[in-house]
Amino acid sequence: MNPEQAVAEGRVEAEALMTDTLLVTRRSGNPVTGPDGKVTIPTETVHDGIGRIQGRSSEGLDKTVAGAAVLIVTFQAQVPVSVPLKDGDEIRVTASEMDSMMVGRKFRVESVVRKTHATKTTANVEEAP
Repeated sequence: MNPEQAVAEGRVEAEALMTDTLLVTRRSGNPVTGPDGKVTIPTETVHDGIGRIQGRSSEGLDKTVAGAAVLIVTFQAQVPVSVPLKDGDEIRVTASEMDSMMVGRKFRVESVVRKTHATKTTANVEEAP
């Protein structure tokens, strides 16, 4: 099997595991203040389709922040290779076949992993408020 065929098959298999629906948006302009004083930030939709959120590690990291113990859990977002993720993009889970508790959770892209022979685009993400 040649590399292109192997990668194509790997992409089909990777996408078969993407059972969540993710809305990926990106800032597209400067903040705008409306007549009511509310500030909004214009965004554009980058992707509204399949994807998944996965833990980056099997255990959380215990840290002390400002004297309080906190548990930090790290995540990755995985989307089809065709999705042009960038640092700072926001990802919102809009549907999930496997875990309804994921719906509504938001994440911000910290960094995008690039590699040769990619079967998916993977991004390190941080959960957003």
